[in-house]
Amino acid sequence: MSPYSASSTYTATPRGGGMIHLHAASPAITSTTHIAADPHLSPLSLHSPAPPSLLYSKSPYTFIPLPRLYNGPVLINPLLEYSPVPMIEYDVTLPATFATLNSRRREALERSLDEPATSPAMSSLTFCSPSFPKPVIAFPRNAPHPFVTVRDVLAAVHDAIRVFAIEFHHPPPTYNLWGSPAERAQAHPSPASISDTHVRQLIMEFLPGGSIWAGISPSPAEPDVWILHVR
Repeated sequence: MSPYSASSTYTATPRGGGMIHLHAASPAITSTTHIAADPHLSPLSLHSPAPPSLLYSKSPYTFIPLPRLYNGPVLINPLLEYSPVPMIEYDVTLPATFATLNSRRREALERSLDEPATSPAMSSLTFCSPSFPKPVIAFPRNAPHPFVTVRDVLAAVHDAIRVFAIEFHHPPPTYNLWGSPAERAQAHPSPASISDTHVRQLIMEFLPGGSIWAGISPSPAEPDVWILHVR
């Protein structure tokens, strides 16, 4: 292949007779891009329009445990402990105001639902359940108490289960990139418009294993996280 790509020819006839041919050529302009080979990419991946698969465990989006809220051990209040005979009698389908201390546990009658939920007292408490789509965080609800109480945990349990049950049976409409419903959405009732009786029925269907409070226990996998038990 010639190193010249563009040329021009000029022909002149002098007075003496013959012909003179002038030929000019310019060197071709060549652009070369070198791509360094990536040992992690196959030859086909350089030409594939789809990106390579993401190794989630090695990506920046992998799960990173949060730092502990307290460096020492955190103990749960005995009123909230998971037990075959818990100190609290409570049906989580009802508001937390229906929770009472178990008269079959004498030590429970000397306690109060306004005690701190943990020792030491904490400003939040995270709990989860296999039935929940995401963890739930309980916060103080009473201004004079800057810590989470036993009553706060019970209220957070009921409120979370209520929301999860309604969303499970009446999922909100999904939206596409243009902000319009992806599908023709049916009438979605607001939580306030659903009667308490209907909510109780939804919760019982959402928790097929039962709705009676059995306590919470520490998560074996995550620090500062508690597992909710119902029966």
